[in-house]
Amino acid sequence: MEYQAIIAAFGYAIPGRYWLDAVGNVGVEGGPLLFNIHAIGMAQSGHGWYHSGPGGCMGSDGQSIYYTAPGGETFMTGI
Repeated sequence: MEYQAIIAAFGYAIPGRYWLDAVGNVGVEGGPLLFNIHAIGMAQSGHGWYHSGPGGCMGSDGQSIYYTAPGGETFMTGI
């Protein structure tokens, strides 16, 4: 179900091993938080949000979602 949620939100999923916690936080196995599945759902429903942490920052204006990695790489969807 989580894989399908990622595909639905981003249109693709990068192969690998990931962790998922009880509140919907997702990250690469052994790595920091990358995004929150529930927050993506909020963005798709038209609510804006922002989160920053050691794994980078994410946000949404309610229409698109972005993620900026600590190294500066940025990914966007829904533009």
